[in-house]
Amino acid sequence: MSVTAIIAEYNPMHKGHEYLIDRARQITGADYVLVVMSGDFVQRGAPAVMNKYMRTETALLGGADLVIELPAYYSLASAEYFAKGAVSLIDALNVADSICFGVECDDMKLLYELAEIPVFYKEEYDSYVSKFTSEGASFAKADAMAICEIIGNMDDESDNYALSYSIDELEQILSSPNNTLAISYIKALVSLDSPIKAYGVKRLNSEYHDESLGALSSSAVRKELIDGNFAPLKDQLSDEIYDYLSTYLDTTYPINIDDYSDILVYKLMDIIYGSGNNIKASGILKLTEFLDVSESLAARIINCLNDFESFSQFTALLKTKDTTYSRISRALMHIVLNIKKSNFNKYIANNYSLYARILGFNESSSGILSLLKQNSTIPVISKLADAEKNIGDELTMKLLNENTYTAEIYGHIASNKFKTDFIPEYSRPIVLQRI
Repeated sequence: MSVTAIIAEYNPMHKGHEYLIDRARQITGADYVLVVMSGDFVQRGAPAVMNKYMRTETALLGGADLVIELPAYYSLASAEYFAKGAVSLIDALNVADSICFGVECDDMKLLYELAEIPVFYKEEYDSYVSKFTSEGASFAKADAMAICEIIGNMDDESDNYALSYSIDELEQILSSPNNTLAISYIKALVSLDSPIKAYGVKRLNSEYHDESLGALSSSAVRKELIDGNFAPLKDQLSDEIYDYLSTYLDTTYPINIDDYSDILVYKLMDIIYGSGNNIKASGILKLTEFLDVSESLAARIINCLNDFESFSQFTALLKTKDTTYSRISRALMHIVLNIKKSNFNKYIANNYSLYARILGFNESSSGILSLLKQNSTIPVISKLADAEKNIGDELTMKLLNENTYTAEIYGHIASNKFKTDFIPEYSRPIVLQRI
């Protein structure tokens, strides 16, 4: 039995995602497609446009056999930790023999070599990254520059396939968000010494952040949904998914980042003023407990708080030339969700993914479920209410409880926005797609 894995957000799912699932089956010969999907929050530092249960439903409609949740600690992380969290989870499940992802460059020999450089040349790579970030480059830019510097210093073309590309070509390849993620996935596989093989599927006709409606990109589809333009999306979505999403439009979704404005400003006010001590000193100290919040960012948050208007406006206000909008947004969302550096460090020190929570499966996928129960090296949770019985250690339970908290926040904000009944996370059933 062959299983291929896909790491996704499906925020929301469109025909390009269905294409990737179909191609993954074709090129790997897989019997089943396992999807590790971000929960209610996504890597750009925002809430998903619709909850994880709706997105699980669309994943199953789009061809997935099994959907497992990627916890918020990793779904809201930078590319390196997003990839390491997801790949570690797939590796611990011990059922997948391959992983597939969308890329602009499908030269897998090159991508493997680019991924191996930070692992096998770690000291040199770290030194270059430190140098370039200190000069003002973002981490993504510094990463690309460091890899190109190391390749540029190589002189044996027979042993270094990357030398067959020019530095300009390599910089272009490394600057693509999809290629960056692909390299991060491979790097995670290499560092884990995992037997899972990686396959790249060349993306269709769009850039990662393309917001034009003619593009097959989640950014474009999401923009239309948030702007209230649903009818034009018929060409972007399969008929089944279009019909499903049209049923719930403006009753349970869309959710956007500014729906979190009130909770963000409340949390910031509480953190900064709540201690009653020196506002600046104690505020900076408390803010830097949260993941991705540096001392300089904490100081800017305090200095700019009186100019707060909305989540998106405040993020743009805090942005600097050496810090991306997404990085700021992730940091602010970490504050909202109480995601702290100390806890994050404990989780990654204990192999990242401590449990696997099933969000949904296809009725015909009993084979992969049986394989999962037999082979997984971490607890597999199908019913949240029974989780404590299956989890034997405090740290794993802590990660699960923290992730449940993030889902409850999402649920309360969505139910308040659309005036619907709140459904507790422990009452949510697994999504079952019947054939």
